[in-house]
Amino acid sequence: MLKALVQLFAEKFLVSKKEWVGHQAMPSNRVQLDNSLTLYVAPCDGWIGLYGNSAPYMDTIILSSGSIIARFATTQSNSNDKTSFTLPIAKGQKFQIVSAKGVTEIWFSPANGSAN
Repeated sequence: MLKALVQLFAEKFLVSKKEWVGHQAMPSNRVQLDNSLTLYVAPCDGWIGLYGNSAPYMDTIILSSGSIIARFATTQSNSNDKTSFTLPIAKGQKFQIVSAKGVTEIWFSPANGSAN
């Protein structure tokens, strides 16, 4: 009886928290960064974004303990074409712009659940 009661309580608690838990990874606000930077260390979990001209080539990476764990690279032939993306990034990970011309915006959006 006690086991069933504990199980019922746990199921109700976890179900009611499912939406809250999922919401913790979502961006909370946007912090504009200097668009001339080429390396940024995330102060907390969140999202890093970039907007700019990717002609002829753009390459960006996220590093953790010296290893590349995420990458965004693109090529375009028209210098009027723009590229925009966001990547998840964890506290302490490094976002590095390996190659890019014409970056007009870089931003960081802390996750709702991160300690700002």
